[in-house]
Amino acid sequence: MGVAAALSGLATSTDASDLPLWLARGNVLSPISIWVFGAIFGFMCARFLGLLTGESAAWLTSPPGSGVRRAALLLHGMVIARDIWISSTERGTFRRCCRELWRWLEERLCCRRPAKASRGLGAPPRPLTEDAGTTDESWCVTEEDLKFFKTRMENRDPKDWKRFCQKELPGELTFSAWCHVLPNKGTEYKSVTVVRDVTAQEMMDFYLDDPYRMKWDGMISHHELLQQESMSDRRQIVRWIRSFPFSFMTDREYIIGRRVFQEGDKIYAMTKTVDHPLAPVKDGLVRMEVYYSMWYTRNVTCPWGTDRKACEVVLLHHEQFGVPERLSRFVACKGMWGFIKNMEPTIRQFTAERRARCDPDAADPQAYGANWQPETDSDDSMDSNASSQSVRVRRFRPIRAVRRAVMAGLVTTVIIAAKHK
Repeated sequence: MGVAAALSGLATSTDASDLPLWLARGNVLSPISIWVFGAIFGFMCARFLGLLTGESAAWLTSPPGSGVRRAALLLHGMVIARDIWISSTERGTFRRCCRELWRWLEERLCCRRPAKASRGLGAPPRPLTEDAGTTDESWCVTEEDLKFFKTRMENRDPKDWKRFCQKELPGELTFSAWCHVLPNKGTEYKSVTVVRDVTAQEMMDFYLDDPYRMKWDGMISHHELLQQESMSDRRQIVRWIRSFPFSFMTDREYIIGRRVFQEGDKIYAMTKTVDHPLAPVKDGLVRMEVYYSMWYTRNVTCPWGTDRKACEVVLLHHEQFGVPERLSRFVACKGMWGFIKNMEPTIRQFTAERRARCDPDAADPQAYGANWQPETDSDDSMDSNASSQSVRVRRFRPIRAVRRAVMAGLVTTVIIAAKHK
């Protein structure tokens, strides 16, 4: 597809009135208010500084004729262009446009068609290890994945792990975390969490309960259960959408296959990304291609000396966000403890509700997925869910507009004051 075709597709309005999206949604107020308020604020502050210093030249009477004025207008013009672009296009439009431009340049300059990665659903999902071995191919998560987890956790030299966090909520939980840089420059994370007055079965159900996850994982904005093969060992395929508090980061979509194994006193959970026919790739979302999160839970002696059980959770986690790995590593190392602290009160609420239904060490008859039924119109529901999650309408927010305008005005003030010192 050429650039012209891509741009014509992006310019097509999806509004019923055939008006530009930014006009139909009322977002024209945002860039105009930012420019007007920012310009007035900047020029008035500059005049006020001029009166204080006795330099009337700080007041600019007309826009043209000065490099300083042109710089201020260019700054506000860039703010307007950015807001109109964001308001009139879907998320990921700029990235898709750049991708199509690059392909077009490859076709014209290199005289070849760039190869495209295939995302066909014909091949069955493979285990994380490359050797085939004797595996149970009836499900996407196999014994080989369990073997992969054990190999990573037990056979790796302890010196390969670098501790970056060791915290404790006195009397409630302890948390330690390490990271390891892989040969491909990605990062694996290992953590050990010990929680008071929770059994291994309760903690496993807590981690696999997606509705409860939304209470302690603030970035999960949508979840759904696509398929369930067996409730006894939790053979499930789920879909998550993870949203970030930063507008420049596109929502991430996870299609996760998972399964539970029990060996001795340990309960293992293996989860990883898979493909699924009910979850085709959607525009406006970044599909996470590389992700695995694996852990085990087991009962241990309470480290605070109580007679109640405690639970130890040992986790191995890796994912590729598509952002610079150093930035991803920095955010993970700085934010992981806050994540765990938010989880602790939710654990107490979950266990209280669960113990009202069953014994702490028994299987919960109402665990997540117990009442699941396959949807007959899954394709339509998936389309509606994806469209509602992937396209976020950016409505006019007065506080944000004023904040941006103040910042633009401050920059204008600094430029003018520096010019007329």
